[in-house]
Amino acid sequence: MNNGQFVMEKGKLIRYNGNEKNIIIPDSVTTIGERAFLGCTSLTSVAIGDSVTEIGDYAFYGCTSLTSVTIGSGVKTIGESAFAGCASLESVVIPESVDKIERFAFANCTSLTNVEIPEGVGVIKEHAFLGCRVGRMVLGCKKVEKIGSKVERLVLRSTIKKFDMENTVGCKEVYCEPRTKPSGWKWSSSQTRAYYEALMRVSQIEICFYWGADIESV
Repeated sequence: MNNGQFVMEKGKLIRYNGNEKNIIIPDSVTTIGERAFLGCTSLTSVAIGDSVTEIGDYAFYGCTSLTSVTIGSGVKTIGESAFAGCASLESVVIPESVDKIERFAFANCTSLTNVEIPEGVGVIKEHAFLGCRVGRMVLGCKKVEKIGSKVERLVLRSTIKKFDMENTVGCKEVYCEPRTKPSGWKWSSSQTRAYYEALMRVSQIEICFYWGADIESV
């Protein structure tokens, strides 16, 4: 199907040919294909509905004016470099439906200040946020590889099972829910001290580490 703007094939959005600033993905779309919006520099906001289950590789790559993205609750996969180079994107909330955030998915989103990833997300692949300088990131997913981003304030939910400590490099503040036991973090008879010392050795946190803090308010 080709309606002038959206080129589609059996529910897959192959290519967007328009120049609108604000776009709502049609309900008939189940997959946003590879490079579907690549280089659409006029695009400033996009709403991805619940009918979409997959955002393909490089789908919004280089959409340099994109500031707002709404990701529907049906999305399961955010592809490799899907939003890479979206230099104006300021915040993103990942729905719990997402199973996987692929490599470089949000790489070089240099304006990204706030990221929230809920516990339903299965895995964040390597360098998903490479080149970003995120002010606040909340992680609740089960497995976190090397996100590649420098995060000033990192919040770790108790649902995390595996966490690469290199993700704390450059952090100024780390908040951790009680009972969080990511693999690779050493314990001792004094659990709080073990967490603190391990983080200090690896990341040289500048300000503080809060064990069991009320992270809802940070």
